Amino acid sequence: MAFSTANRVIAAAIPGMCRAKNSWSTVGETLARLAECVTAGALPASATNAQPDVEATLWFIRAVQLFAKEGNGGGEDEQLTAKLRETTKQIVQEFISEQGVGGMIMDHGGMLTAASLRINTLWYSALGTAAADLKAVNDKSSDHFDRLAGRFRRAFVKTFWCEEHACICPPHVRQGEGQKGGTGGGHGELPEPDQLLLPILPASPLPRTKQRQMIQTLRERLFSGCDIGIWLQHPTLGRVESVIHRAWFATSIVNIADNRTVAIPEAQAILAPLKPLLNTGIAAFYRDGKPLGEPDPITAAEVMGAMGTVGG
Repeated sequence: MAFSTANRVIAAAIPGMCRAKNSWSTVGETLARLAECVTAGALPASATNAQPDVEATLWFIRAVQLFAKEGNGGGEDEQLTAKLRETTKQIVQEFISEQGVGGMIMDHGGMLTAASLRINTLWYSALGTAAADLKAVNDKSSDHFDRLAGRFRRAFVKTFWCEEHACICPPHVRQGEGQKGGTGGGHGELPEPDQLLLPILPASPLPRTKQRQMIQTLRERLFSGCDIGIWLQHPTLGRVESVIHRAWFATSIVNIADNRTVAIPEAQAILAPLKPLLNTGIAAFYRDGKPLGEPDPITAAEVMGAMGTVGG
């Protein structure tokens, strides 16, 4: 993996690529080099941009967790795993410190202030997996992380869960500042598709029962009329089809199913329109069947990862 590109692209693409190919030959080296770049609890945006990138940092922790769980070659690289675990611990400690990371500070509920749904979902997963991994090696800091994760769960459901629509409706949407478009916009008109990360990441603040309600709501409201992605209201492009969210939806319905065998055919059907695009390059967004912008490596990695998860 080239290090001339943005660290967010590198870190976010690792999980999908590894699920797709089950190949970990270069991942350990990549993660070790990224870990060396961490400064003050964050990855810089790139080798030429020292600005802290919170999302890149949290995707890095997700990749570290996946490497430790599935890619550690039977345990022969425990030294690297231990080093990466310590880096993760240091990152989480920086996030929960008074100064926070990248301008984001943890509030009394354990959530990051001024952060998007995606960032807070990734943050909870980082906090929860760090707690579990550190507990497994008898690191006492796991107790503190675990308590913070419990506080986050309670605050998250109270803040983000919408009983009216049986899905996540972020506070800014409920206040009338959010998504517009379609048949008039407003609260609940077009659900936030980033909530599809909640059933995918290894630690989720949303209970499984609510995840199932959420998936049913999104199934009914974000697919109608879509050929390639699912609906998303982009801040500059307007209403577009998002491919990465289609991939996340396919993985989600398998993850929440009591019987994965029953769910897999639906997931495969959802991903089927994306297969022809693998040879030509997959853009992040489409409109009327046409790509908006250049091929996106993170989207491609997540599509291939979803296909690796559900088969077909």
